[in-house]
Amino acid sequence: MPISSKISSSEKRAAAAATKTKKKKIKKKTFDATVPPFQLTTSSSNGDDGDLNSSFTEAIGSVAEILKSRKRIIVLAGAGMSVSCGIPDFRSPQGLYANLDVQELGLICPEDLFDFECFQDDPRPFYKFAKALYFPLGGKKRVQPSDSHRFLALLEQQGKLLRVYTQNIDGLEEVAGVSSKRMVYAHGSLRSASCLKCKVKTNFSDSLQKSIQKGEVAYCQKVKLHNNKNKINKNNKSSAVIQNHQSSTQQQQIRRVLTKRKRSTSPVEEQQHRQRIVVRKTQQRSIASSSFRSAEEENCCGGVLKPNVTFFGETLQDNVRRRLETDREKADALIVIGTSLSVAPMSKVIQYLPPNIPRILINRTIVSAPPLAKHDEDEEEPEFREKYTFDAYLLGFCDDVTRALVQETKLGGGIKRKTNIEGQLLSDVLEKKERNTTTAAVCWETTTIPNRRVLLFPGVSVPDEEPDETTTYIEVAHCDGCQEKISSKIWKC
Repeated sequence: MPISSKISSSEKRAAAAATKTKKKKIKKKTFDATVPPFQLTTSSSNGDDGDLNSSFTEAIGSVAEILKSRKRIIVLAGAGMSVSCGIPDFRSPQGLYANLDVQELGLICPEDLFDFECFQDDPRPFYKFAKALYFPLGGKKRVQPSDSHRFLALLEQQGKLLRVYTQNIDGLEEVAGVSSKRMVYAHGSLRSASCLKCKVKTNFSDSLQKSIQKGEVAYCQKVKLHNNKNKINKNNKSSAVIQNHQSSTQQQQIRRVLTKRKRSTSPVEEQQHRQRIVVRKTQQRSIASSSFRSAEEENCCGGVLKPNVTFFGETLQDNVRRRLETDREKADALIVIGTSLSVAPMSKVIQYLPPNIPRILINRTIVSAPPLAKHDEDEEEPEFREKYTFDAYLLGFCDDVTRALVQETKLGGGIKRKTNIEGQLLSDVLEKKERNTTTAAVCWETTTIPNRRVLLFPGVSVPDEEPDETTTYIEVAHCDGCQEKISSKIWKC
């Protein structure tokens, strides 16, 4: 009898434990993360039982569940993906613009390095710096893609990737394995160049590589086709070159009234930029008419080769608009990775896509997309998001986040996995703050984003203050006819 009694008691305890575990499992399935509003965790706090990490595990699992359920994901990629490869981003305190020696390059401001008018006037500053863009690791060693680039390739291999719209010009997405048909380069690519004179396109050839390695201007090597009717007299060759340049300059002035890639800047900075143009024109007028154009050879075009990157002041490629028109209705999810979304037109893409698809941010800092004015009230779609843009904010180093997603989604591939995923849910951080105040937790208190949608990974940048959306994204535009600045609302088709 005593033995029988002990067995009965043990069985009861086991049954009770099994029931408790079953209830916990049922509790986790009380919401569907794959449908709006794309809830990541249960609404109640998970800190009562002392296991604060359980909510993070649940949240990252929900993000993985969203990705596994999607087949046509659009990715907006930025420079943050390539930082771990050795390529600096542009606008961070450690970025390219902050560390550029403008005096050594003969520039007035860092942005002039990618200004089309500056390049036309004198391409030498760009080519002096070009080696740092093409070979940031030094020597002739080319940059290799990161795990974040490989993550995009895995999405395509699993049949989940619709398109990658990248602001990057390094082309590492294709090196990692993303097919060219899935790529849209919003700002062009360094992998090819075009002649400003004859317009011929060339790949990254040995001659172009040698010029970049030496820090010298690269010239078009296309052989001229001579005949009796169009053969130019050798003595009049120099004057013909100058006339061609003047004609080209006039054509560029006409094209400048068209839509261009604009710097994301304030009206004050725009005025300063216009003043810098006047100074630059005066300083470089003599250079523009002689120095670098003397390299034209007897039987070659000799025009300056410009990398196929969209500089400030150039007309944006139409492929972004055309692709978006077809992809808009197909997309079933959006991933924004490694970008501050501060440069048009990519900053507007997120609001152009349907609001009922999940949006996932992978970045070191919180990003807010600029608001988009409604053009047709009859076509308004319901917006369930209040005080937040993305359904999941995965903040930290892009590689750490993508490795965690690969592990959770079991995508496989050549991306190394960690046994334990390091991370916390912001709501848990703030809850710990109530118990033990920390500086980091105090900084996060100002955010208005739902805390249970923010996942913190290694490398997250703690905010100093909440960004002001009214001043962060300012687009300066000018009338196509009179060139006057437009200060009122700008309506675009």
